[in-house]
Amino acid sequence: MARISDYPSDITPEGSDILLGNGANGGITKVFSLENLSEWMSNTGKVTIVGQNNFAFQSEGLRQDGTFSFESVGGANTPFSDVSTLVFSTRAFNGVIASTFMTTLVGKQIVIARLDNPNNYGIYTLDQFSPRGGEPGFYDAQFTLETSNGEITANKYYGFAGYTSNTGGGGGGDDKNFVYTQSVASATWSITHNLDKYPSVSVTDSGLNTVYGDIEYIDTNSLTITFKSAFGGKAFLN
Repeated sequence: MARISDYPSDITPEGSDILLGNGANGGITKVFSLENLSEWMSNTGKVTIVGQNNFAFQSEGLRQDGTFSFESVGGANTPFSDVSTLVFSTRAFNGVIASTFMTTLVGKQIVIARLDNPNNYGIYTLDQFSPRGGEPGFYDAQFTLETSNGEITANKYYGFAGYTSNTGGGGGGDDKNFVYTQSVASATWSITHNLDKYPSVSVTDSGLNTVYGDIEYIDTNSLTITFKSAFGGKAFLN
């Protein structure tokens, strides 16, 4: 057999390239693709991102460590826009206790996104994260939807992390945005956003239907929107 140094070097590896190694059980020689190895490292959290915990979505059977699920399990292909409660394992998929950190995010925005397709995501305010009665090792999470796209798919892995949108004033850096919630029905919404600019504005009612109104910019940090009738919902300022 040729020496390792005799083989040509590949300076442009691809996901389909194969690595040779030994399995943990019995030392059986196996081959691994770079793509599968990368997916395993991401899903199990072996590549660590500070503040992110990864979970497998479970849609059948008894709840397992390292998973999140709906209260009655099931729920595959549920749109992120319909999610308001979930049950999380105390431990993330890599076996590390995640609940302690996740509890610190109550009252803040968080994101849940599919690891192999981040265009499937939900951004929420985490309203509650507390131990689940009768099921040790699991936590009940309650959310208020901010924005979302796509759906939750069975047998996929998802990252859970704090989400920061730039809402303060000041110049420079990334473009700033602001999400305003009108909780009480009103025909006039007065919004202080502190973005230090005249932002574009889109509005949805509580059913996420787009609504149009007359926008009056008071200054670069505040505006009002007037509608034909009173309702509650959200305004998205960019």
